[in-house]
Amino acid sequence: MKLLIVFISVICFYVVGIGQSTKQGWNEYGAHPVLKWKDFKGVNPNKSSYTAAEVNTSLEFQWAYEIEGTNIEFLYKVFAMQNPKASWVEITQKTNRVLAHEQLHFDITELHARMFRKWLSEFEYLTTRNLRRRLNTKYTNVKIAWKEMQQAYDRDTNHGISAVEQAKWEKKINDLMSKYIEFKS
Repeated sequence: MKLLIVFISVICFYVVGIGQSTKQGWNEYGAHPVLKWKDFKGVNPNKSSYTAAEVNTSLEFQWAYEIEGTNIEFLYKVFAMQNPKASWVEITQKTNRVLAHEQLHFDITELHARMFRKWLSEFEYLTTRNLRRRLNTKYTNVKIAWKEMQQAYDRDTNHGISAVEQAKWEKKINDLMSKYIEFKS
């Protein structure tokens, strides 16, 4: 029993730092939801590409649990992030249309963060066996769905060239963001 208490205490100390973004210099959606051209500081790595711009986003997840007496609290933080140093725009392509297209990529990242937060808020961690594996599997599945949606968005809109498809995607993502508003950053 003493060994178990010591082990649990050690785990509790591991919790320090939960909730702080680990990516210095990145923009977190909650604090910086609207992209501006100054958020695109990188250089196009493929000069032969006809792409006008590219926003670099990431979906990050941290979790831990805290034990105080007989209470166990599951702690988590999900971040929708944007990396200015890896996001770029061709100087001649700084238009509102291009920025709106890149903004929706960032919004899609936040949407998946919200959906994951919803799932985590309903997650029965106290009765879950193989907690780490279950969380990692769900996180992996969320990231796969996020990447697939990003690709479908670019494919359907032809990277923002199709104004009709762009408008459809903007409505779709705005509707979904509203559905998960309770779980915003």
